[in-house]
Amino acid sequence: IGFYMLIFLSGLQALDTTLSEAASVDGASRRRIFWDVERPQLKPVILFAVVFALVHSFQLFDQIYVLTRGGPGTSTLSLVYFIYTEAFQFFNIGGAAASSIVLMAILAVLSWGVFHFTRERAASGVVN
Repeated sequence: IGFYMLIFLSGLQALDTTLSEAASVDGASRRRIFWDVERPQLKPVILFAVVFALVHSFQLFDQIYVLTRGGPGTSTLSLVYFIYTEAFQFFNIGGAAASSIVLMAILAVLSWGVFHFTRERAASGVVN
């Protein structure tokens, strides 16, 4: 959480305060200033944090390796730990390589989805 707090803090410090001041002078409430002025300026920061958290969540290896080794059974098995066990315990390098390609494809599709759903919808007149 601390890493993402630092990212958002730096994003908040980089905001253009003149826009917020202008909205305040025009009579906008604090909630409206955040939602319509500051949030659009934070979109790149939010996008970075979401994609980074998504990729980081798929890299769960060390906690599983140290604590449970994928067990009991396969209840705590992650894709990255599966790739490790296939390659270095069972010496199935081809299966591990194929699983790595699947992991890359999953991350590419999910990252594309995040980029797709967070972009500006200027053509329809709706701004996220």
